[in-house]
Amino acid sequence: MSMTLDQAFAFTAKQGESEDRGPLDIAQRVEWKEAEKTIVDAGFCFYCSFDGRRERLGEQQPGNQEEYAGRECTCCEEFAVCGDQPEYETADYECVSDADPGL
Repeated sequence: MSMTLDQAFAFTAKQGESEDRGPLDIAQRVEWKEAEKTIVDAGFCFYCSFDGRRERLGEQQPGNQEEYAGRECTCCEEFAVCGDQPEYETADYECVSDADPGL
């Protein structure tokens, strides 16, 4: 089931109003991710939607191996990771840190 933009904004505003909200159950997490994707895909800031605001995201910023590609909110300056992330999907990037299990 896909969520409409109005449903996504209603869901996040409801969650933002609830101060005593505990951890989300699995169904709510699925709804949360779907609402986030719907709002960001439409070009709005997910974080501002908690306050019931519909703030636009800025221009797409390209990513690199250190930073994700995405868009910044023109109001709260939060960064939304969105769009293609080819820099993170490449097999050429080889990790050689101490965290690499091959060392």
